[in-house]
Amino acid sequence: MGVDIQAYEEHLKLEKERHMAIVKTNEFVRLSRYKLNVQELKIVAYLISQMKPQMTEIPRMTMSVKSFCDVCGINNSGRSRKQVQDSVLSLRNKGWWFEDEKSMSSVAWIEHVEYDKGKDTIELELSRKLTEYIVLKKIEKRTQYELISIIDMQSEYSIRLFELLKSYSSMGRAEFQVDELRKILGATAKTYKEYKHFKAKVLNLALSEINNGKYPILEVKLEVTRRNRKVDILIFNIKELTSFETVQKGHDNELEKTNVRIEEYE
Repeated sequence: MGVDIQAYEEHLKLEKERHMAIVKTNEFVRLSRYKLNVQELKIVAYLISQMKPQMTEIPRMTMSVKSFCDVCGINNSGRSRKQVQDSVLSLRNKGWWFEDEKSMSSVAWIEHVEYDKGKDTIELELSRKLTEYIVLKKIEKRTQYELISIIDMQSEYSIRLFELLKSYSSMGRAEFQVDELRKILGATAKTYKEYKHFKAKVLNLALSEINNGKYPILEVKLEVTRRNRKVDILIFNIKELTSFETVQKGHDNELEKTNVRIEEYE
């Protein structure tokens, strides 16, 4: 039986895109305050992964909806394509704050969007301010990971917390006041006002996806300190996994999930 060369080449291209690097300044990751859903976050990550560090001008990008769905493991149906289109339009209409000690700057995600119905592609231009923070600015302290690290995450809080902790991974530790972390992650709804709900619905889910994914690159453990019997400081102990540890842990995670499904079936 012969090898399907075209299918093999498409597989290689898909894997290459999944392993494309996403690079942001630590400053961008730590100081940006925005609220996006999980698909919008993946679209932003996908677009950044297509950009080259040596770019000196804002690129006009063409995004294949099918390629994005394939890379992210999304069923390439008419409904899925419509959801991607809607997410890109939502990004076009959203702005957010970049805040440092001295000021707050309003930043947009996308300046221009155009959808080609025949080619099923979206032509867009990222905003200048955003591009400056990510590509045009000289990156000395940066957060870098591969797109595959977040592809399977189902919660926006998982992606945000993963990026935040990755920016501190070289230090092996990161500390945040509870209210501060809520704001960084965008988990400011009344539902998460009580710490027990914030922990159950945001932190536990995010840490589970970070630690137990198919391609884990961090191992994170949470400690807390209390003030007047109330949780005050969250301490994340962060270990960067080697390539071998990532493959081994990812394999073990998938095997454990398979065993759980078998037990549930029995």
